[in-house]
Order: sequence, then structure tokens, then C-alpha cells
Amino acid sequence: MKPKKEWHQTVIDLNPLTGIVLRAAKRLQINVFVQKLSTFSQTGNVNTVVFPVVWLNESALIDDASVLKLKAVMTEQNILVNVPFILIGLGILIGLIYMVLMCRQKVPESTAAEREPLLTS
Repeated sequence: MKPKKEWHQTVIDLNPLTGIVLRAAKRLQINVFVQKLSTFSQTGNVNTVVFPVVWLNESALIDDASVLKLKAVMTEQNILVNVPFILIGLGILIGLIYMVLMCRQKVPESTAAEREPLLTS
């Protein structure tokens, strides 16, 4: 036998932000060990085996209403996380535009009267 871990293990997938169960599966198998006993003649042709008696597989998936709620919460959370970065980017962009406009602005040259000292000795 080559059991596959994904098919046989018990799992629960939770959304870490909201705690909503996305997927859950409880799997259980009950086996009986069967072997030949020399004291009972009825077990003369029985091979030694592990005989599966019960296999339980209970699974659950998130429903559509919960998917919509989860999408709304995740969208809101993504927006709230990214707003500060958007504002910082806009601030940098506005600062760069202001610097370019100030550098390109023509400053009138000073007149001869402005270049003379205010006090003469």
C-alpha cells in the first residue's frame, strides 16, 4: 500500500486574518488485525491481514455567502494597508513637481541700485 498524505490526513484551512474555515476534512479508518489461530480450526484458511472495517471522510468547504464576506474583508484590508504608501507616493510626486517648477521659474535679475551697499563709509 502506498497511501497519499493529502488523501488520508485530517486537515483544517483557516484564513489567518478572519479565522474563517476555508476547508476542513476529518478522515478516519478503523482496521482489525486478522490472523490464523492454531486453537480454532475455523481459522485454518485465513491469511494474516489488516482488514479495514470503517472508513470515515467528513469534509466541508466554505459556502458562497462566506466567500463574498471574505472577499469584502480582504479587499478592505488590502486598501487600508496600501493607502499610506499611495499617500507617500503622491507626496513625493507633488514635491518633485514643485521642485521642477521652482527651478524653471525665471527670477528677475537685480538692478544696479539693489547691488549697491546700503551704508557707505
